[in-house]
Amino acid sequence: MLNTRNPIHSNMTRRAALALAALGAALLVGAASAPPAPAAAKLTAFVPAPLLAKAQADAKAKFSVIVQGVPGQRPEQAVDNATATDPGNARGWVRRLDLVNGGLAELTGKELIKLARTPGIAAITPDVLVRPSGF
Repeated sequence: MLNTRNPIHSNMTRRAALALAALGAALLVGAASAPPAPAAAKLTAFVPAPLLAKAQADAKAKFSVIVQGVPGQRPEQAVDNATATDPGNARGWVRRLDLVNGGLAELTGKELIKLARTPGIAAITPDVLVRPSGF
């Protein structure tokens, strides 16, 4: 235990307290002046995990996908916007599929992720051959 009556101990205690206060103030000022970490934009569209992982792994790869819009909105314009701002080597919008309120598109991984963050897009799924399972 420190002897508070001893001037040496009391000076040490004050110095330690001042040093801790200065360190705490420096940490607070540093944290307050640091720029905030950029928040990753959340996906607003459903994208199957394997497709999303492949798109994130290779931004330049081409993906043939079905893009579906939310009810009342057609996704063609959103696809055109995603491909126009940073065009890759994919074709973009290919054709309309009225049955699913969407269409077929060929997008790069980067375009796919950008489109998945666009309001008005309900889902982006791989364009795969569908067969009847039998009756």
